[in-house]
Amino acid sequence: MERQFTNVLIPALLSVCIWSEGHAQQLANRPAFNEQGYLWNPAMTGMGQVMELSMAYRRQWAGFEGSPKTATLGFQLPIAKQQMSLGGFFNHDEVQPMTFNQIGMTYAYGFRPGLHKNDRFSIGIMGLVNQQLFDGLDLVVNDPDDNLIPGGELNQFALNAAAGFLYMSDVSDVFGKGYFYFGTAATGLILGSFDYTVLGSTARYENRIHANAVIGVRIVRDVFLIEPSVWVDYAYANIFNTHLGVRLEMIDAFWTGINYSSANLMSFQAGVYIKNILSKDGLLKAGTQGSFNMGDIAATRGGSYDFYLGYQYMF
Repeated sequence: MERQFTNVLIPALLSVCIWSEGHAQQLANRPAFNEQGYLWNPAMTGMGQVMELSMAYRRQWAGFEGSPKTATLGFQLPIAKQQMSLGGFFNHDEVQPMTFNQIGMTYAYGFRPGLHKNDRFSIGIMGLVNQQLFDGLDLVVNDPDDNLIPGGELNQFALNAAAGFLYMSDVSDVFGKGYFYFGTAATGLILGSFDYTVLGSTARYENRIHANAVIGVRIVRDVFLIEPSVWVDYAYANIFNTHLGVRLEMIDAFWTGINYSSANLMSFQAGVYIKNILSKDGLLKAGTQGSFNMGDIAATRGGSYDFYLGYQYMF
């Protein structure tokens, strides 16, 4: 999960944002592909009721050296008879001079509230082990004598957790019927901080509780569907980021989509499905996304790009 700080993440501002007494504020990017929603809301684990193995890579703000890079490996496994789903992922996130590694496990349990014939309300929890690596040699500073600036290398671990819920109006056949959904989650539930006093600095990298919410609808016509959605991220100190998206899909053939973020980011994505991989019920999914910054500093940040590869199997 790439970190977005209060100010724009460019080398000259990175050190100011991290080491100021106000503490660093983080706002996770909305996942580029819908299949990764469970990384932000554990109740979305197994949302499609199919087993899925996936990998993703993101390079953000490619216009300058040391821009964020993220790689993720994950799985989702629905267990229909027990009305639950399991998931897990490993996330590697580089934002010089820091590297974040994260291992997460998710669990979602669903039941039928009866508001609609085949609806489902899911509650999800997530457990996280976070590792932060810091290399002072990669730190860009204007005043090397500032007593907030740490030096040397640091390797720290911390535990964290997340929880959320998701409501879907129809789960009887997610590929053939339309439905609407909404959910919300809170992340960073275990407060704490990474301490840099051992490196001769008084700075602290402090965790804060974050939240997100999503609402969307899948409108199906024969083998085509359209899925408009809204995703909102919230961080401490009233930091909001809103994403408006529309996904068009020919079921089990291809998809395309467009997304606009209130952080002045426009994204376009496309992907294909390849049937009968390894078995008649196996489906390979490959997608890519390009993001373009708008506004006064668009040229400084540069564009972003994403890749996604997943294998889906329906029991």
